[in-house]
Amino acid sequence: MGKLKVYRQRANSEAGRVQKKTLFEFIVNMVMQRREIAYEEAKLLAEDALFYLNQSGLKRGLGEITIPAISGRKSHKRQSERNQPLKMVRVNLISDEDASCFREFGMKAALTGRLARVIEEAYFQDALLDLRRLCLLFTFTAKALRERLAPLWRQGALLPICGMPKKKRESLEKPRGVIAMERYVSGDDPSAIRKDLFLSEGRFRRYWRAFRMVASSSSNDVEKLSEMTGEPPELVAGWLSLWQKRPDKCRRRLSEVPSWEPPQEMLPDPAESFYHVLIHRHRYTPAAAENFIMELSDLARSLSSSRKDGQVVYVGVESDEPPGKSISASRLSPVVIDYLCPEDWDLVNPDSPQALKWERIRRFSTQAYQQGVSLSLPDLAFLLGISTDAVSDCMREHPKVVLPTRGITADMGPAISHAKKIITLYLNGYDETEIVRRTGHSYDSVERYLINFGRVVLLLDHGMRAPAIRRVTGLSLKVVKSYEEIYREHQSEDHAWCMAQVRRLASAHPGKAQRSRKE
Repeated sequence: MGKLKVYRQRANSEAGRVQKKTLFEFIVNMVMQRREIAYEEAKLLAEDALFYLNQSGLKRGLGEITIPAISGRKSHKRQSERNQPLKMVRVNLISDEDASCFREFGMKAALTGRLARVIEEAYFQDALLDLRRLCLLFTFTAKALRERLAPLWRQGALLPICGMPKKKRESLEKPRGVIAMERYVSGDDPSAIRKDLFLSEGRFRRYWRAFRMVASSSSNDVEKLSEMTGEPPELVAGWLSLWQKRPDKCRRRLSEVPSWEPPQEMLPDPAESFYHVLIHRHRYTPAAAENFIMELSDLARSLSSSRKDGQVVYVGVESDEPPGKSISASRLSPVVIDYLCPEDWDLVNPDSPQALKWERIRRFSTQAYQQGVSLSLPDLAFLLGISTDAVSDCMREHPKVVLPTRGITADMGPAISHAKKIITLYLNGYDETEIVRRTGHSYDSVERYLINFGRVVLLLDHGMRAPAIRRVTGLSLKVVKSYEEIYREHQSEDHAWCMAQVRRLASAHPGKAQRSRKE
């Protein structure tokens, strides 16, 4: 039990750090900074704010990508890719709800929920995804993906995959949102429902709110109700059917769980409806409500900047933040990452995802670092939908490549310093271009590490000890001792020429070195 407890604590800690970087938590913090309210109340307000943003402000979700899917919900005929009719669909590959699910149920549940959401979103756009496309989106084998979906298929969740046998397809009856509301009005515990269907708390509340709106509406027009609730027509039709088949159970549950909703006439205009919510539900003054809506609109514009179809936005800790600071106290910045690249298609292997997994780990960490952010192992694990141990194992398979992860750039934990590896590569004859390619660091960073190392070398040549070198150079004692170790290990004739080059480089840049926060 001891190891299991430690593992759970580590998983909770990792999930908490990831969750702190979501748009939802950003809005929660924004609300709490402006109003002295409890965290739970701020969460409710943030949910309403996100609902408003998704309806009107955000033209594209932070984790939303566009991918060619197989056109038509009934396109299950197996044929060559050349003959498959394609359709571009938008799916939310990364979402705030994944972080919530990760924290509550674990990474495996978060991945299953993410997988189900992507399949549903494609289906709601009259398209299907096959296993090859799912293996492209998720770095798992086809067998592993089927195993993840099996519990949902057994519940009859409508999650069809192109090429699925007819008998299997016929057993898939309803979307998860309809199954969730059926169980809820029947008296099932919400936590058990969410766990079985891999739904986050926010997603469940969103379904409940939309179901209430459908149930309280006098209209049976599916398209109109879909526009009003912001949910797909398939979900609305399922909820209407549930209301008509089980009116007594629905009324009983609706009466047990009171919830305020804005007047129906306000709903067609999202801004006006949200203004009404702020005034009557959250007790904002008119001026404060207008100001908050304006701030959200500005936020939406900044996050909806144009990006390529396969790119996502992720928020991470800035590279020059020192270790030991909490996420809430650290500077965070959004970065644009190429989640999908044309080259990824060549790496798709339904039987082994290792090549694609490594390419994405390398690409994500490098691209983020080039934009001033160092991704941590939990960040990479969350983006890929795998465990941090899987990320570490994949990185250990490529020991000659140094990735600028958070632990490396901040010299955190037992990881070998990125600077030490860069210097070692140089002393072993690699030029700066090759080092940049292998490590993901910029030319300026590589040069800075070599210059600082050269200054330490010159001082060691004069017999100066580490504490004195620390004072002269401004480097940390840990870095100085690391450089001294490299110096002692490379005194052979094989490294004489490279060491001489380092000394010349340092001599060409005289003066006291400025202490780098990255070192």
